[in-house]
Amino acid sequence: MFDGILYVTQYLYSVNPTRFLGDPAFEFGNQNSLGLFSPFFGLFVRIFGVARGAFVYTFFMQLAWVVAAIFFVRSLLRLIWQKLWILPTVILMAFFFANGMVLSHIGWFQYIPMYVCSRSFSMVLGIAAMALLFNQKKYLSFVLILLGTVIHPITAGWCLPFWMFFFYPKTRIPICVISFVFPFTFLLHWHVLDFLPEDWLSRPLPYAPNYEVISRYVLLLVFWGILRRKTLNNVVQRISLNLFCVTAIACYWDVWGGYGEHIFLHQVQPWRAVWLPTIVAVPLGVCCVKDIARRFLGHRQITTHDFSLLLLIVSFISPVNIISVSVVALIFFVVKKKCLTQTGVVAIFAAFMLGTFVVQQYYTWCLQGLLPFLNSNFVTVGRIRDSFLVYQLVFVVGFALFFLRQRRYVLSAILLLSVFFSRFLLLPALPLFLYLFPNLQKTKYWGIAAFIVVLTMFDGLIDVETRRTTMIDGLPVNFYWICLASVLSFASVCLSKRFSYVPVAIWIFACSLVAVVSYSAESADWKTKEAQLDYYFHHPIFPQVAERGKMLFYVSGRYVSEPRLQFFTGSYISNSSMVGSVFSKEHYRTALVRSHMLYQKDRNPQSHQYFDYSVIINKIADADTLIERVSFLCENEEISHLVTDKADLPYVKVDSTIVQESQKVYLYGCPSGK
Repeated sequence: MFDGILYVTQYLYSVNPTRFLGDPAFEFGNQNSLGLFSPFFGLFVRIFGVARGAFVYTFFMQLAWVVAAIFFVRSLLRLIWQKLWILPTVILMAFFFANGMVLSHIGWFQYIPMYVCSRSFSMVLGIAAMALLFNQKKYLSFVLILLGTVIHPITAGWCLPFWMFFFYPKTRIPICVISFVFPFTFLLHWHVLDFLPEDWLSRPLPYAPNYEVISRYVLLLVFWGILRRKTLNNVVQRISLNLFCVTAIACYWDVWGGYGEHIFLHQVQPWRAVWLPTIVAVPLGVCCVKDIARRFLGHRQITTHDFSLLLLIVSFISPVNIISVSVVALIFFVVKKKCLTQTGVVAIFAAFMLGTFVVQQYYTWCLQGLLPFLNSNFVTVGRIRDSFLVYQLVFVVGFALFFLRQRRYVLSAILLLSVFFSRFLLLPALPLFLYLFPNLQKTKYWGIAAFIVVLTMFDGLIDVETRRTTMIDGLPVNFYWICLASVLSFASVCLSKRFSYVPVAIWIFACSLVAVVSYSAESADWKTKEAQLDYYFHHPIFPQVAERGKMLFYVSGRYVSEPRLQFFTGSYISNSSMVGSVFSKEHYRTALVRSHMLYQKDRNPQSHQYFDYSVIINKIADADTLIERVSFLCENEEISHLVTDKADLPYVKVDSTIVQESQKVYLYGCPSGK
């Protein structure tokens, strides 16, 4: 949402810069200054207005995303002779990348009317370029990559090294060497080729790679490394090696930018590169699962190499990628290739159950204050617990289907029961024991079974407040749609004997229809806000104030912390004042000082902690505090006016206006002529 605010208002700034005079995010530039997106988006604004223009742009970009992705999947799967699986792969991709999933940073049909972002257009061009690249369209793909780079350099720009590796393999080593040496340019101490000074950005740095980012790098590196060695297709081998190199470069630069504090490498945000290896990994991963499932259904055994790929592909839908799982997958692949026995699979299942139990207990004890969260927080640990439950869910469903084929209906029912009563973490151990050890002495057999039942009940009834009710509680709502998408994808294969664009067109139409209907079903209040946006785009509120950056806004209602979206105007401070400050030290210092001045009347802050305006609002909600802060800012000539809907403040009312049909907003001037 923050970037969207800037991109919507940046166009207005390009045609009327006085509307944002003195606003830090525009005074010093921002990420939009590095691309040519505003003129393109301006076409939609001029034709449809602000609110509708934002929707139309988003709709067409997401629609273009789908069309580009279809041709991308078609081009990729034709290389490995999987044309029949184009439609099901496209269906599954829509939900692997759905909003809320672990891969949602790629973006697919996230219809938020006010979310206008240049990355969406840049990614469309990047995906289209990759489709052309896989069709051996060297120069046309290069042109699209350049266009995408011009729109948003750090999105489509990552296709450039892949393009070089794909068409000119001999450039791979030189580019990797240069990428390795580049971070040492900090020795030049020249402009952005230096370390970030202590008074620029808070620590830890805003884009320092956290556990989730690092685990995603590890997942992709292991996936592409394994696929490079496992596949016999020469083209897939080249793609895997090239994407392994791109991911390694991004990871290496991200560490230097986030932890090494290299200015340039922090500004280019290397973690954005993961969209490229991820969007190629999913279709190839879907085909790998299909091949493994076909071998299994054909009563052929699964090998350790197959199992390593399955673990990695399940990670694509888990709430967070777990580094230890990627390492286990790598170990399974590195060791000598073997066929997995039933006992071996059960042992792996038991290991994941133990992992789930350990993480759950650690999570519980941390919340109870018995243990500290080591280099993490309760949200991350909770998501790791949820991810272990996802792996356990896959094992449970797999064994339940296996028991059904064996006509062991009671064992299958017990396993499925554990899905909906996950507080009993040890419940799956009972059917596994009953199946594996039927030849034990009868007394010992039922004695151990009774012990497992007692232990399971004891564990599941005591101190379980922090446990999930079901194994799927930690998954986003879209997970249910993934299950439906899986059914649709397999149905499409069964009903179709050859590839056709007709079902693809139906799929595009269905997705588009859902998006339009969802948008049209908005509340009347939201439509009123949209009308307000269009009005203030053409008619600035209180136009008599020239320096908009000296207006402090506190008007209740939607976007109370974002006056830029409330009234399309610059302001003294807003919730997105820091967006883009990574590109300018002056921007950062200005926004930091303003937040401290307003929050705690500190003109020379020694701390680098920035107070979001949404936090400040809670403090100035008290009328006395608001009056005190406004007087302080006026005395220091930080602001010239206050805009608020509070009618009883001890200042001179310069003007007033009606907003949202009934809300009256006042323009107060500073006391004593300030």
